[in-house]
Amino acid sequence: MVISYLFLQQDGFASFRWFIIASSVFLWQIILFYLDLSKNTPINRRSLLPGFGIGTWLSLFRLLLLSLLAGFLFSPRPAGWLSWTPFTLYLLFNLVDLLDGYAARRWGRVTRLGEKLDLDLDGRGMLLGSLLAVQYGSAGWWYLLVGAARYLYVAGLWLRRRLGLPVIEKPNPLSRPLAGLQMGVGTALLAPVLFPPYTILVSTLTMVAFIGNFLHDWLIIGKENNPRQFVPPSVSKLLPLFLRGIIVTLLAYRISSGAIGAPSLYVEFFFATALILGAGTRILSLALLIHLGLVLERQPPQMVELALSFCSLAIVYLGAGTLFLWAPENSILRRREQRAK
Repeated sequence: MVISYLFLQQDGFASFRWFIIASSVFLWQIILFYLDLSKNTPINRRSLLPGFGIGTWLSLFRLLLLSLLAGFLFSPRPAGWLSWTPFTLYLLFNLVDLLDGYAARRWGRVTRLGEKLDLDLDGRGMLLGSLLAVQYGSAGWWYLLVGAARYLYVAGLWLRRRLGLPVIEKPNPLSRPLAGLQMGVGTALLAPVLFPPYTILVSTLTMVAFIGNFLHDWLIIGKENNPRQFVPPSVSKLLPLFLRGIIVTLLAYRISSGAIGAPSLYVEFFFATALILGAGTRILSLALLIHLGLVLERQPPQMVELALSFCSLAIVYLGAGTLFLWAPENSILRRREQRAK
């Protein structure tokens, strides 16, 4: 209601549309949740639990956030500080996603209902985020494939089973980094301070890797011998070191050439130092992409920015490699490894 009132001060019809869409999406999601209540059982038992654990309640909070975010569909981006609302809602939606599964495991309340709700919300969130990114012009229309990928994949599995074809799924070590990258990039695309053409470039690059991973899984879905070692161990350890060296060299060039001024100079010096040490490498590489978008504003990227973007994205996929000081993101990815795509 608060968002609707603030929106009303800018555009009365848009405010009414926001309220109708947000309410409808919330009601639709609650109905789906109600139909799944019979799944409120522990993973290893069939006894129905009398209530919800904290993990499920956090997922329901995500459901509410997603409904509020959906209200901005088919409306122009709000003006002023209200333009930050879609970004903030989507950021909270993705941050809570880091907590609900952990909370369910921490307090021993992992249920089939919670797992299904979490996966459903992940798919809906990816779809809604891609729709809004295209609507605001931060991504090309082809970025909608990111939101549709999971639904196309699940539909393909259903079709294979209907045709009597084998369906053999195995854990994919790249799925979590790629999904995490999409969440981070998708959130950044809704920030009103990042503009094309740089946002279109980054969203397209991340989309290619994300869709490519789904296509790979689809092509081997019926094969029993489907190796999952995408990158040889020696390459996965040494290549990130080489990429970190390239990034540090390019940042040193930007700092020494006088092409940037404060505060960007100090920010990029911090990035260079942290990447040398290997501290939070994946997170910092994603932050570096956002920093470049802020610096460029509406200007097309030059060769240095393009090289920094490619190397940063590669590090988000591969990790820090060997010789790193601190990698908190690795523990998050390991905790979520068992979740389905």
